[in-house]
Amino acid sequence: MKIAAIIAEYNPFHNGHAYHIEKTKAQTGADAVVAVMSGSFVQRGEPAAADKFLRARAAVLGGCDLVIELPAAFSLGSAQRFAFGAVSLVRDMGCVSALSFGSECGDLGKLNELNGAMRSEEFSARQKEIADGGVSYPAARALTAREMLSAELADMLSQPNNILALEYINEAGRLCPAISLVTVPRMGAAHDASETYGEFASASVLREERTLGLSRFVPKRCCELYREAIDQGIFYVNTSDFDELVLSHLIRMSREELARVPDVSEGLENKIYDAVRRSQSLSELYDAVKSKRFTHSRLRRIVMCAYLGIQKSDLEAPPAYIRVLAQNKTGSRVLREMKQTASLPIITKTAHISRYGGAAAAQFELECRATALYAYALKNKEYRRTLNDYTRSAQIIGALE
Repeated sequence: MKIAAIIAEYNPFHNGHAYHIEKTKAQTGADAVVAVMSGSFVQRGEPAAADKFLRARAAVLGGCDLVIELPAAFSLGSAQRFAFGAVSLVRDMGCVSALSFGSECGDLGKLNELNGAMRSEEFSARQKEIADGGVSYPAARALTAREMLSAELADMLSQPNNILALEYINEAGRLCPAISLVTVPRMGAAHDASETYGEFASASVLREERTLGLSRFVPKRCCELYREAIDQGIFYVNTSDFDELVLSHLIRMSREELARVPDVSEGLENKIYDAVRRSQSLSELYDAVKSKRFTHSRLRRIVMCAYLGIQKSDLEAPPAYIRVLAQNKTGSRVLREMKQTASLPIITKTAHISRYGGAAAAQFELECRATALYAYALKNKEYRRTLNDYTRSAQIIGALE
């Protein structure tokens, strides 16, 4: 059985994602596609538009065969940390032959060329020199590329999917060089674009629109699921609903506790400590702390990690288990094969996590906390009770239901 993997957030799942799955199968000849998907919180440093169980179900309805969870300690990380966690899981499944990712470039050769140039000692040294002058890491990287690389390669760094693609290429080269890489050109709307193109819209448009008036951009079966979720008040979760919850937690944290949060450095804990005491919303907090050195996205990730209790020590180990969120009939075949090849415990029933202890138990406990804190912001209290990692098993979708 030939299996391809995709790393995604599906926040929410739309036609562009379905296109990616279709092209991945065509380009790799894969019999099945496994998605490694962020849980309740996503890499932009925000709660997901819908809970992970609903998004995993949508992913299977949209074309994935099996959905694996990327734990919060990785999904709320920098692009490098996000890629490290996800590619580690792809490797540890032991049965994946191809890793597919989207990019604006759509040219694996060009991406490899850019990745090689960026990893040179000369590039790294110049980037550090520029960053030490007081600008953010992304800005230093872009300025270095303008100085040292061709205009074509430098321009590629202005596009977010290309940046993540470079991290996937680098981590795959380190962790699982035998797995082949495939990139699928992003179709239609650019990442975070406000425009729509034909049947394609970015996930940010769908989140901001908060309506299914744009349903032509979503596969029909996913659209039906989303309509039901909207009626229940559990879809298009508003990030502002988390403001009081997050701020009330941050104000109880000492400077020393803030300093232990990932990505906090250079006295940033002092700025956050002071700013939270005069901010009435998270946007006010971010504006108060933001500088040339610290981007909004980095600050959002820091704040959400603080809210969830993620510390720098939680980043010391790779994922310790493979948790299945959803599967169809083909996914069940993948799972049977994976049980023979995986180098990590496979979790389909969360009651089984107690068998493994150690890092697996610690990571799962953090995940349970993330899900519970996500649920607190939902207005549908009945549904909120169902968002419990201790009692949720893998969803079986389709003919096996």
